[in-house]
This record gives sequence, structure tokens and C-alpha cells, in this order.
Amino acid sequence: MLYHTPHKYECATDDVHLLAVLLTLDVETGKAVGIERIFYPEFETTVRG
Repeated sequence: MLYHTPHKYECATDDVHLLAVLLTLDVETGKAVGIERIFYPEFETTVRG
């Protein structure tokens, strides 16, 4: 059960990233016509074999 109790988070100080989405909307219908993921800076990908 959720109580909506305020909770304080500490700000990151190392390896900080911004993650977001950008929606393109049709103003006539109010529907999303596009979505774009935003990662800044890009995450490094490592391949484990």
C-alpha cells in the first residue's frame, strides 16, 4: 500500500546520467505520433563473452 509519504533522495555525485523521452503529439487528436529516448551521456555498452 502506498502512503505518499515524502522521501528525500540524495543527489548522485558520480556516473550521473539524464534519461528522458521526447513525445511528438498530434494536436488534432491528442495522440502520440512519435517517441524518442534521450540518454545523456550515452551509456557504454560492454559485450561479455
